[in-house]
Amino acid sequence: MVRLVPEDDLRELKECVDLTVVWGDGKIMCPWHEDVNPSLQIYHDHVYCFSCNTTADGITLAQILHEFSFRQAFSWLTKYKGQRKREGHQPLAMPVDIKDTWEWTRKLEKAREWKWLADRGLGEWIIWILHIGWTGRAFSIPHITDDRVWNVKFRVHPDYQMNGENKYYSMKGQPFRSLYPIDYVKSYFQDSLGLFLTEGEFDAMVLLQAGLPALSLPSGATSNILKWRDTLTKYKVVWLCFDQDSAGQKAAVKAIRRAGPKLLPTILINITDPFWPAAWGKDVTDAREQLVPKIKESYDRLIRLQ
Repeated sequence: MVRLVPEDDLRELKECVDLTVVWGDGKIMCPWHEDVNPSLQIYHDHVYCFSCNTTADGITLAQILHEFSFRQAFSWLTKYKGQRKREGHQPLAMPVDIKDTWEWTRKLEKAREWKWLADRGLGEWIIWILHIGWTGRAFSIPHITDDRVWNVKFRVHPDYQMNGENKYYSMKGQPFRSLYPIDYVKSYFQDSLGLFLTEGEFDAMVLLQAGLPALSLPSGATSNILKWRDTLTKYKVVWLCFDQDSAGQKAAVKAIRRAGPKLLPTILINITDPFWPAAWGKDVTDAREQLVPKIKESYDRLIRLQ
């Protein structure tokens, strides 16, 4: 393959051209689908469509909008180099406006894919209050901290998942600011002595729906839970509800051995066999019918000690 533009020149262009100078700091009509309202958000170094989930760089967008070849798009964008210097470090993507998450939620109301969530034990109330939505191929799970959306996790529906594609992905360049869903737990379980920590958002939703205080790790069981020390040490007991597979249980054991002593006086307890037989299901969602009543018993005992 012939390289049209030297790699160093291409890297320099992407670093020195602010796309908000080229197309404005806002949303435009998306060229990748039939847009009714502007849904393609322009960021400093890339663009993202909140309707069709397309992410692209400036050269790709210029090619499509202006029918340029790759070299023409590169040459056209070079005239914008250095026109607005960034002040300090800027995130690769700005926080999502909460109204965008409501747009996805409204789409979910009319989507047949709603049944997939219902089959996983989730009811309307928990879905609405947590702003779960539908993009057209994935469920959107906004991570909200202090009433502000900092990132959005997406779960691709099995019917739309391509070979080799990850089930989950999130918005480029945005760090997760808290465990999920921190605002909800602060509102409804402010004085709780205990917390159930799960690998995934849907597992936490199942427990929250049952009236149990639960938060999930943004990056799953591989997360360093000490990152969330300030949150976890507010509780006397934190139950680890990690998946009942090798990866999940290794992560739970590692968390207790390495993080446990640094979280004292908070006690970490791993919920696993025999309390949670693997035959019930690999994760909280799959095992919910048998597991949730037993978890509630443990939580109720802690409440009685309060």
